[in-house]
Amino acid sequence: MPDRPWKTFAELIAAAKKDPGKITMGSSGTGTVSHLTLESLKRAAGVDITHVPYRGGGPAFQDLLAGNIDMMFDVIPAAMPNVREGRFRPLAVGSAERVTYVPELRDVPGMRELLPRSNMDIQSWYGINVPTGTPDDRIAILHRAITEVVRSDAFRQRMEPIGFAPIADETPAAYGAYMREQEKVWQGMVEASGATME
Repeated sequence: MPDRPWKTFAELIAAAKKDPGKITMGSSGTGTVSHLTLESLKRAAGVDITHVPYRGGGPAFQDLLAGNIDMMFDVIPAAMPNVREGRFRPLAVGSAERVTYVPELRDVPGMRELLPRSNMDIQSWYGINVPTGTPDDRIAILHRAITEVVRSDAFRQRMEPIGFAPIADETPAAYGAYMREQEKVWQGMVEASGATME
C-alpha cells in the first residue's frame, strides 16, 4: 500500500523483524500461491508476518485497498491494474529474476537479489492438458498448433503487458516432465507451510 511507511522490501523486512506478527498479509486462501509465497518468505527472511486468508483474491485486494491488511503477494495479471493506477506499490516479485517484460515491474527486484540464499522462485503458470487416453497423433497436432501461436510475436505482444510470459515446451513429454517436477516443488511448499484441506 502506498501509505505504509516502508518504501522498499528491505524496509518491510526490517519492520517485520522489529514487530513480529504485527504486519499482516492477505492471501486468496490457505494453500494458494499467495499463501505459499508468504510462508516461503517468512522462512527465508526469518520474519513473522501474520497470514490473513480470504476466499479468493478479490476480497483480499479490497481489504488491502481499504487498509485492513498491510501487504499481499498475488499473480501479476490480477495486481497490475492497481499497480498502474498507483493504488499498490510493488516492493518485490516472487520469482528469482526480475519481471522485465512488464514495464512497470522492470525496476522491482526479484528474490535472487533480495534473498540470494533462499532459492525462492515462485511462479504460477497455466498449461493446456487433454484427457488421458487422447491419441498421440492428436496430441502432436494440438502441440504444433498451440506452440505456433504461443511463439508468435502477436501473442507475446498481447500477453506480456498484462503479466504473462508465453512459453512452449519442445514436446508434450517435456511438458509432462516439467509438471511432475513442479508437483514435487509445490507439494514440498504445502507441507512446509502446514496448510491442510480443513
